[in-house]
Amino acid sequence: MTEYRAIFIDVDMTLTGPDRLISRVNADAVDAARQAGLAVVVCTGRCYTEAVPAFRQLPLGDGDLAICAGGALVSRVGDGATIHRRSMEPAARDATAAAMSELGVPMLMLQDVSQVGYDYRLVLPGGDWPLYDRYRRISTTHFGTRFCEVPRWTPGAADDTLRISMVAEGKAGDPIRQRLEAMQERAHWHDLFYPDTDLRLLEVFGCDVNKGTAMRWVCERQGWPIEWTASIGDDINDVPMMTAGGLGVAMGNAHADVLAVADHVTAGHDADGVARAITAILAGEFDPHARRKASA
Repeated sequence: MTEYRAIFIDVDMTLTGPDRLISRVNADAVDAARQAGLAVVVCTGRCYTEAVPAFRQLPLGDGDLAICAGGALVSRVGDGATIHRRSMEPAARDATAAAMSELGVPMLMLQDVSQVGYDYRLVLPGGDWPLYDRYRRISTTHFGTRFCEVPRWTPGAADDTLRISMVAEGKAGDPIRQRLEAMQERAHWHDLFYPDTDLRLLEVFGCDVNKGTAMRWVCERQGWPIEWTASIGDDINDVPMMTAGGLGVAMGNAHADVLAVADHVTAGHDADGVARAITAILAGEFDPHARRKASA
């Protein structure tokens, strides 16, 4: 018997491996959690469109909520309707876009597809950009991601950009990171590796937009005490949700920063670590009061 009310679970390299497939063992464990009365909230850095293939492999209800775009969106699983959105503040958006434009690099400006009908405004200056071509080709083929390509960014354009990203292979992101240092009160950023594209992206968000703040919003909306929640993740963008709730479980393949804040470590994604964690939670093996005792 468990006292937990909800489990928040990351997708890439947590529920899935590089092949984007969720094992039957993990899917059955998610179903067992739901049957036991726990809500399951999928939390992903991907936009809604890119997350749909994962949703379809899980026993989720159409009305269930999912945290998408690294916490910038809370969407309804069944139809992608936006329930909550945290766009970049205009000043942070414009400063980030201006910095990338001045350096002449392309940028992926994530939009709310339920509002504008496409996922990314792809600002692609003249020239040859094979890595961006690869990102667009794979995203379109595997996820049905929709792009609106434009040759330049227009300062002051009214939009609800959720996130601005660029391919950050090698030292390509260093000049942008240096400029972002001066914007820490307006924006935050991290690097994430996307295994299906074999690319590392530098992603810039508005200040205080992350999986943890989205998790708190969902808990408040649903009436779940956040201390009665568990989260399972592997990468650096999972740290805020790992520390927001009552229990944080790191995958065996997790980033060092995730391992450092986790209460427990489960097996890796290739050994059904999510299923093992859920089984332990349902069996009451993880004390939901442990973190509060430790911090008392």
